[in-house]
Amino acid sequence: YVLHHLTDKEKADLLVRAYSWLRPGGRIVICDIMLGRGATASDRAIIRDKLVALLKKGPGGVWRIAKNLVRYGLRRGSELPAAPKFWVDKLIEAGFHSVRFERVVNEAGLVFGMVERPSTAHHTTTPQDEA
Repeated sequence: YVLHHLTDKEKADLLVRAYSWLRPGGRIVICDIMLGRGATASDRAIIRDKLVALLKKGPGGVWRIAKNLVRYGLRRGSELPAAPKFWVDKLIEAGFHSVRFERVVNEAGLVFGMVERPSTAHHTTTPQDEA
């Protein structure tokens, strides 16, 4: 639950390296903040719920909203969460298969991917191969 501190490029590079570290049949499971910037209905609902909860905290909550709007909106600061689609796309680009996303709670999500096992198909010879 720390990968939201990496840039998108660092996240993508990590997935490529992780693919090379795993054996065939190996699996990667990532749990992190997986939230876009309001592009989906799910993102908007999570953001709305967070805003309401912070507003109920009074001036301290309003201050956190203002601070986070600048950080999150401008992608500045130490938290750089990526949307679930980003994670799914980058896992596939890195070579993983059977990739899927599951929402855990609020902004927390899980992505899974596997390294394909080598084909167990046997080579069959043809008459030309035997000549």
